Formats: sequence, structure tokens, C-alpha cells
Amino acid sequence: MKIKNSDTRFSLLDRCGNSIIEVMVVIVVVTTGIVGSYQIAFRGNSMSASTEDRIKAINIAREWLEILENIRDSNWVKLSSDYKGCWDVLNYDVHCIGSSTGASAIKMIPGSYVTSRRANDTWTLIPAVAGGTGAVYRAKFPVYLDSYGLVTQTGAAGLPICTPKITDDCLTRFTREIVITRPANYSEIVAESVVTWTEPGRAIPYEIRIPYTLTNWKYEFYKD
Repeated sequence: MKIKNSDTRFSLLDRCGNSIIEVMVVIVVVTTGIVGSYQIAFRGNSMSASTEDRIKAINIAREWLEILENIRDSNWVKLSSDYKGCWDVLNYDVHCIGSSTGASAIKMIPGSYVTSRRANDTWTLIPAVAGGTGAVYRAKFPVYLDSYGLVTQTGAAGLPICTPKITDDCLTRFTREIVITRPANYSEIVAESVVTWTEPGRAIPYEIRIPYTLTNWKYEFYKD
């Protein structure tokens, strides 16, 4: 009888030991599953945020195409007496009228620029000094959201950083530099929009470039 009781006691201990091991295995499996699910969800959110930032960057870069075309088209309307000399001037400079090349007017010469919306809702380009990295570059080519939540490159100093809760009158994580080059005959403007942005945990900023060629097609169309 004692032997039987002893066997029974050892059997119960073995069962208890097996139960503890089984519980530990279940805990490990469940923990691994939870951690894996969290990592998948975290990576998914990160990829979603990165995709959203890239879409924003593309839209910011493409906007300058519309701005450049708007400036040219406005020149055609405001300075219609001279399509050849006035199509590519800045600030609608009337000194271009009557000059075959518009040489006496302020032109879109090669260089770096930022965009600015004037008080009368017309656009212009402001020359900027190229170069620099990090905070220096961001200070030269900032991208803000104005009081209407629209993209602009002119803003007051000390504006807060844009967040999901702050969506107007703020500084974004993006920069935009417009680089203009021109062929020797000045019959077209070759330009490129360079947009960069930073993401948390990444030291090197992302960058996209969109090239564009603007022509004076209206003069070519009417000159004959």
C-alpha cells in the first residue's frame, strides 16, 4: 500500500510538472504571436505613413509645374503685345515689351528659386542661393501650410511644426527647390522640382525630382 501511495504521489508530481511545461509553452506561443502581430501592424503603419509622405511629396513637386505654367500664361495675358520678349519674365516686368529678347526685363535666368503667391493671388519666383545640407538647406527651401492649409514657401519665423492636429500656419517636413536651366537660344525653360522630406528614425532625407520643359508655343504658333 505504501508503495502504491508513493507511486501515486510521484505520478501526481509528474502530471503537475507536465502541466507547468505545457502552460509555459502556451505562454511562449501566445507571446510570440502577439509580438509578431504587433510588428506586422507597426510595419504596416510605417509603410502607410511612408506612402502617404511620398504622395504628398509628388503633389508638392507637381504643383510647381502648374505655377510655372501660370506665370507664363499670365505673362501672355498681361503682356500680350510681345509674346516673344515677355513670356518668361518675373513679376510681369513691362520692360520686356519692344525688345526682341526682353533683355532689359527681369527674366527666369538659370538658378534656384522658391515660389511665392502675391497679394493679388498671382504667382512669382524668388531667387534663392543653392547649396547647404540639413537645417541650412531646409531654411532656404521651406514648405509651409498657410492659413487655408495650402502649400506655400513663404511663412513667418517661429511657426509651429505641422502635425495631424496643426494643419495651417505651420512648417512641414518638406522642402522644395526649383532649379532652372536654359538652352542657349532661350526658346524654352528647362527646370526641375526637387522635393525632400524627413521621416522619424531616418538620418538621410528622401528625395524626388520632377523635370519639366516649358516652351513659348504661343509665339511659335502666331509668328507666321
